[in-house]
Amino acid sequence: MDINHLLKLFIIYRLCHNYSDYAIFKVYFEDKVTFDESETFLYFRCNVLSMTKIPSLTHVFSIVTIASLIALFLSSMLLITNVNAQSAVATDPVEFDCGTAEASIPAGAATITVGGSQYYIGYEQVSGINQDPVLAKFTGGVQDWCRNDYEATPVDGRGVGLLGTPGGQVYATFTVDGGNAGFNFGDSSGWLSGYGSGGGAVVSVVSLIDTSNGDATNGTFVRARLDNGDTNSLRINALQWDETNQQVMVQAASFFSPLDINGDQIPVTGSSPFDYVVVFNSTLTTAVQAYLGTFSGPGTGNTGDGGSVAAPDPLPLLRSGGIEKAFISVVGAILILGGIGSLFAWFQGKQEYKEEGEY
Repeated sequence: MDINHLLKLFIIYRLCHNYSDYAIFKVYFEDKVTFDESETFLYFRCNVLSMTKIPSLTHVFSIVTIASLIALFLSSMLLITNVNAQSAVATDPVEFDCGTAEASIPAGAATITVGGSQYYIGYEQVSGINQDPVLAKFTGGVQDWCRNDYEATPVDGRGVGLLGTPGGQVYATFTVDGGNAGFNFGDSSGWLSGYGSGGGAVVSVVSLIDTSNGDATNGTFVRARLDNGDTNSLRINALQWDETNQQVMVQAASFFSPLDINGDQIPVTGSSPFDYVVVFNSTLTTAVQAYLGTFSGPGTGNTGDGGSVAAPDPLPLLRSGGIEKAFISVVGAILILGGIGSLFAWFQGKQEYKEEGEY
């Protein structure tokens, strides 16, 4: 090929390139006709492989799409907080015993599925005036184990709730109305060990359960305290797991007065019960946060007819999923707009770059 042909090819390249300064294209030579011995006329077609003739618009939608994908990834990371965590708390615990088949456990029992096994918690009626907590594990309809010895004393005890984590941990919650001996809640090293002084008030217990045999390996009492130092009632009504921080979140209805993380009374006004949240480390040895309110955040903390003082807390909205939901809604809108814009730009490019030329 001589220098003239090379120049012609270069000119064709520039012509095609001018169709889109940001396009990838191929030049197809469809035919050539010799008009005389010195001139060759080349027909060519520029097949543009990129999207658009308007770089600024393309760049905008490309940036939006990339940003949307990054935002979607970040939102998925935020959602790790509650991925695969399960919880169930019975308002009215059900009665069954270790001889009860899975299919015969009454509806309404608190139950979760962890590691392919089903866990049920309730109480066993030991006598006319005494109940003991019962916790059972079933796999494929077959009972793996059943425990009714967490509280085998004259006081009344019941199994109330369950929490399962993405890592396969199982936590159980119980209630008791007195006593400081004969418990197997694993609470000896807990945030609060034992029922405390007094008796008759119904308090709660959270225990970490060994899934291989049902042992309570760690535990803590969760209770309120009167001004005279006696224990007062507190009932757990919801459980959450914070996967990011590996923490157990407990929501409860507490009578006067719920406790701060150092064991001191939280100042309250108005009448009981008070909405109360306390957050524990995974081994239940330490309370890392306590405030009046719910998982949605601090509030008046009062479910009666009065007000109260709330301990400030910046994190409950994030932990409860409020921020994640809002964030995902925004991300979804960005993805939709970015996708529509990119399709529009691509369509425009297809229309504008069915170009043919000749030289």
